[in-house]
Amino acid sequence: MTPALCVGAAIGLAAGLVVTNHKFNVTSPVLFQGPPSGARTSLNSIITAMISLTGLVFSVTFVALQLTAGQLSPRVLQVFLRDRIIHFTFGVFVFTFGVFVATFVYAMVVLQTVKGSSSDADVPRLAVSVAFLLVFASAGVFTLYIAHVAQMMRASTVIAEISHESRGVLDRIYPTDPVQPKEFDRLSAPARVVEASREGLLIGVNESGLVELAGQAQCVIVVEHRQGDYVPEGAKLFTLHGEPDDVDHLVKRANKQLVLGAERAPEQDLAFGFRQLTDVADRALSPSTNDPTTACRALDALHTLFRRLATRPPAPEAVCGPDRAVRLVMPRYQFSDLLDMTMTEVWHYGSDEVQVPERVARMLDDLAEVARPEHQEAVKRWIDVVGASPRWSPLSPRFRVPLFCAKDHQPFGGAPR
Repeated sequence: MTPALCVGAAIGLAAGLVVTNHKFNVTSPVLFQGPPSGARTSLNSIITAMISLTGLVFSVTFVALQLTAGQLSPRVLQVFLRDRIIHFTFGVFVFTFGVFVATFVYAMVVLQTVKGSSSDADVPRLAVSVAFLLVFASAGVFTLYIAHVAQMMRASTVIAEISHESRGVLDRIYPTDPVQPKEFDRLSAPARVVEASREGLLIGVNESGLVELAGQAQCVIVVEHRQGDYVPEGAKLFTLHGEPDDVDHLVKRANKQLVLGAERAPEQDLAFGFRQLTDVADRALSPSTNDPTTACRALDALHTLFRRLATRPPAPEAVCGPDRAVRLVMPRYQFSDLLDMTMTEVWHYGSDEVQVPERVARMLDDLAEVARPEHQEAVKRWIDVVGASPRWSPLSPRFRVPLFCAKDHQPFGGAPR
């Protein structure tokens, strides 16, 4: 949308300046003073330069995306694709519009208005002068873009962006004092299963829309999958419990509130944020990358999210309508699910590293101190798993890394505990 607006604004600006120039005969010593042939040459040069600059932006962008996907994870590319500066600079992949293409389009429009070969009246001097200003603006945007891409490629920047976005999702889905509705008995009313008409990942659920529909029909809608789960074609998508008057119409409207797509989206899917950070840690711990420091940085971000989540009660799966009756049941990832998903992979790949066990131990110790009673079992289970590992560290009572002296090759610090 942003690139299209840039191009539209460029066309409108070019047309408006040309009309203004001819209507009011704008003249000034600071405006372009050359003949029509000079104006055409200048505009042609601007057009050629903008096409070359746009190609350079494409090259820089795709190299940056490829390097980031290879070093961190393909899942983190969404951080780039949602970035406003990148959108403003080069737009989407196919319809490449932005500042550079807007300048190109502007110069093309102005070039069509330059007529004749000698008459000064045939030169829209104001419009040609603004074309030069747009070139300087494009050069400035290009400089900003290169600096921004270099910053965005840093692992710490990507991890911080994912963590910040995930905290916002966590605060929306897992409030500090949620309303705990009564449990819904699925056997208390007749049920009709609605199957998915196509395959895809459940990337969007309009909960308020489903609650409103269920309230109007005096029924309960039970979504059978969590956010981000894959739904095969023909599998259960949701179930209607109750006896609504027009079932087919209700099913059609409810289907519009559930969005299936090819790629997970972070707006409602907290588990996707944990998945992205876990993938970054896994990739950093792989033998090909061998970057445990980046893995520990991802663990720090996960630590912040887990600590935030551990201090909050489990998110209720039942959602009530204005009449305080349960109208929607939406399964959610809970603290134990996310902790198991993350720790299983990180510990599998990182238990033999020097830095990772100590970082994991500190995180679990901290979570054990702040977690609510409902989450203590999951934390203690992983404390037992990590504590039984043969890896040790001198910074923790459960871990001690054997440091060997160069002279006699005897372990320094005593026997492992």
